Amino acid sequence: MFEMHFHNKLVTVGNELSGKLIWYSPDHPLPRQARAFVHWYTEGRGDRDEQTIFTIPLEPEQLIRDQRVDFPFAVTIPHSGPITYNGSLIRVIWAVQAWVKLPRSSKRDHTQTWPFLVMPR
Repeated sequence: MFEMHFHNKLVTVGNELSGKLIWYSPDHPLPRQARAFVHWYTEGRGDRDEQTIFTIPLEPEQLIRDQRVDFPFAVTIPHSGPITYNGSLIRVIWAVQAWVKLPRSSKRDHTQTWPFLVMPR
């Protein structure tokens, strides 16, 4: 359904993440709802934390069957981070995530996630 093309998958805090989310779906029905966002979240011990940094404008009526539709985006990663971290007890993961709600005739909603790295300056 979606493809992701990052201009750079390694970003330092305070700098820009940019790329484009690409819709192309000849085999699926058109979604009733759609959204995409840049966010970070934690995995591991303790409660899950997460924060959405940027929402990529994405309207279901923009998604056309059998046509490629590009959604370019650019967002500045906050200086406060957090940075990507992969420890034994906790992980901090940055990602772009796209979600579509398919019509009732379909079996389920569809989510795709593309991680990227945020490093300190």
